[in-house]
Amino acid sequence: YVLNAGENTTLQYCGNARPINLFTLLNGNPDANGTWEEISNSGLLNGSNWDSSAMPNGTYSFKYTVIGLCNEVDSATVQITINTIPENISIAVNPLICLGESIEFTTDYIENATYFWQGPNDFSSLSQNPIIENAGTSNAGIYSLKVTLGECESEPMTVNVVINVLPDFIVTGSCVRDDSDYELKVEAT
Repeated sequence: YVLNAGENTTLQYCGNARPINLFTLLNGNPDANGTWEEISNSGLLNGSNWDSSAMPNGTYSFKYTVIGLCNEVDSATVQITINTIPENISIAVNPLICLGESIEFTTDYIENATYFWQGPNDFSSLSQNPIIENAGTSNAGIYSLKVTLGECESEPMTVNVVINVLPDFIVTGSCVRDDSDYELKVEAT
């Protein structure tokens, strides 16, 4: 009989996972009669279960050891990295946009993040704070932003953009009362 503790495993989670049964993470066909020890000392290992729900971002390591007859030993490690999910993403756009003006989107800077904007008229941008020049009515609508940090992606945030069309009008003027007064009229067309 050959002892089998399984194969080493390296995993990454976005945000705090949950209680994890480490045995289910071992690759290969490990023997079930081994013991677990935590190398990283979070203090939250109970048998093969590790509660990662309250752990800060970082890397945590665990060792599974199987001991056989004549003190034969086999071991495998599980390394888990908890990464940050970008949260509390705020986006803003200039509040009053008229036809032909620029749409200016802004969001907070996050170090090492990638920004992905999408919107009407096939708009997409990887810029943190994109600008759409000479906005037309086809640029009105819902724009969304997802921020990625490493392998972890934020929930999409959205903002509605309204393009205000300038009214068409005619201004006419005429003299009134012996040319001493002037009257202006504005009429919508």
